[in-house]
Amino acid sequence: MLPLDPNLWTEIPSILIVDDNPDAHELMRHALKKARIKASVVIAPGGNEAKDYLRRCCPTAGGAPRLKPEIVFLDVNMPEVSGFDVLKWIRQTPGLENIRVIMVSSSQLESDVKHATELGADGYIIKFPSPAELGERLRSLAVE
Repeated sequence: MLPLDPNLWTEIPSILIVDDNPDAHELMRHALKKARIKASVVIAPGGNEAKDYLRRCCPTAGGAPRLKPEIVFLDVNMPEVSGFDVLKWIRQTPGLENIRVIMVSSSQLESDVKHATELGADGYIIKFPSPAELGERLRSLAVE
């Protein structure tokens, strides 16, 4: 397989960013743009809101249908519902279990990375990734 050209735009239908910090939303949007990732971006300010949004992406959940995200950036440390809890819920929910989930955290603890992997995360990145790192990670997931 030929490497993807980082100078070309990569299209990903939908990305869900789950983070309780509004600054993180803008930093991720900026990094996506700089990485030349074109996507519909949806923001969920917490774990409960992410679960509510994702429930509406399942055909059996009822309510107004929404575009199921291809990739979820999920903050590990959030009040009320942690990113680990949301990841576990995603992996156990029919119709959502195949969404690609990248955990995002300021923690570099090996135990956190291991826990995310055990729960089925597709990746783990340290806040805040450079546009190059983000683009590389997303391009690798988009072509798998």
